[in-house]
Amino acid sequence: MSGRIWLESELGQGSTFHVEVPLPQTHEPTGHALILSAPELRGLSVLVVDDSATNCKILVETLRRWGCRPSAVDGAQKAISALLEHQSPQRPFELVLTDAQMPEQDGFMFIEAIRRFPELTQTAIMMLTSIGQYADTERCRSLHISAYLTKPVRQHELQEAILRVLGETKLKAITPTPATRRMSEVEPKLRVLIVEDNLVNQQVSSKLLQKWNYSVVIAGNGIEALAALQRTSIDLILMDLQMPEMDGFQTTDAIRREEMSTGRHIPIVALTAHAIEGDRQRCFRAGMDGHVSKPIRPEELKRVLDSLQSGREVPVVQEA
Repeated sequence: MSGRIWLESELGQGSTFHVEVPLPQTHEPTGHALILSAPELRGLSVLVVDDSATNCKILVETLRRWGCRPSAVDGAQKAISALLEHQSPQRPFELVLTDAQMPEQDGFMFIEAIRRFPELTQTAIMMLTSIGQYADTERCRSLHISAYLTKPVRQHELQEAILRVLGETKLKAITPTPATRRMSEVEPKLRVLIVEDNLVNQQVSSKLLQKWNYSVVIAGNGIEALAALQRTSIDLILMDLQMPEMDGFQTTDAIRREEMSTGRHIPIVALTAHAIEGDRQRCFRAGMDGHVSKPIRPEELKRVLDSLQSGREVPVVQEA
């Protein structure tokens, strides 16, 4: 690479290692930089709520680079005032990014206060926290928090979460007209919730399901999945087992406990890279209805989905 490496060392003082590599300058975006220019975010009105001036500054600058219209306040009371003042049909805040740990009123107390105002009940809210706490799951669900992210949040992860939340909000708000319905030859069979933290796996699963005419909702972890179930009617869940914040087993347990009071049963299919018989049995004991190994084989996934939809027993696929 036409570079050089050298070492400078002094007894009793320490060593310094040097690396020099000449690299050509490029003006083309690469990697995650490609996702940072999403047209869906242009003009988006966002309220940032955080008692840390540094955190507010970073979020506001990031959102502005994406074309958003961010405003920042340092506490819950100022945030509520700002939301009520901007709740006109022309310029409402479309999204709130709030810190979970704040003095006087924390993020949950702030959101509870927001939900008391009828005009703010539909505001999309994302929570950022430095501490991942499974005990907060029920509060997230009851307050209809759209996403729950752990700081420090990478820019591409934040943007992906915002785009996902906006997509779900718009999907919920749209009521197809009769003309729109006539354009579709076949109505979607089921609405499937994909719970998966890996973006590539999300895309692969989503494209397969859409190809088979399923309607798709995506959650990046278990907490987002539970929030999605509060907002949207779901017919079937594809559940990754290994996820941050809340894994597939914990999420399934929370869903099944909730169903004990509702009497409903949503089929859950486990997605896992582990395909040994012991893992399958653990999935079934946890209350899951099917098991598909990763990387996903389309014919296997289709067979499991068709079986669940028809009410037949899910076939067990033996690995070679």
